[in-house]
Amino acid sequence: HGLRLARHAAAAEAHLRKVVEKVPKHLPSLLLLGTIASVSGQGDEARARWEAAVAVEPGFYPAQVNLGRLYETAGEIDKAVAAYSSAVLTRATSSDVAFAARRLSQLGSTPEQAMTVRGWLREAGDALQAGRADDARRFFEQVLAALPTHAPSGFGAALLAAKRGEIAEAM
Repeated sequence: HGLRLARHAAAAEAHLRKVVEKVPKHLPSLLLLGTIASVSGQGDEARARWEAAVAVEPGFYPAQVNLGRLYETAGEIDKAVAAYSSAVLTRATSSDVAFAARRLSQLGSTPEQAMTVRGWLREAGDALQAGRADDARRFFEQVLAALPTHAPSGFGAALLAAKRGEIAEAM
């Protein structure tokens, strides 16, 4: 069954490549070729296909969201935020766009904010490693002031408050 599926996937990929040869800006084919490459572990090829798609149409949110995931996985948070933001700006009713909005609520709404938040989270981690729970809590609170729905910071701040016996604040 798996071999037959692999043959069908290879045939589909070959067909999509022919389409892109004839129509280099064919968005659905670029999107699907990127997806096939990504699933096959070819991240550079996936990136190239999806970047080609958004170069043609910056508002093509399926490719923007896929790029956001790829950039985020690669640690390129500024690029991930930019890609997710482009998807959200389309205001399309789509689970992909909803996902992008959720990621922005955890990463930051701009590349600058995302870098600042990452710095605070790194500082909180360093403070925890050094046994400075109060400092860690302050960094978590900074993240929460910027991103009120940031789940890891909310959890970290609540745990630290509970540890200090501040049960009402932990709730």
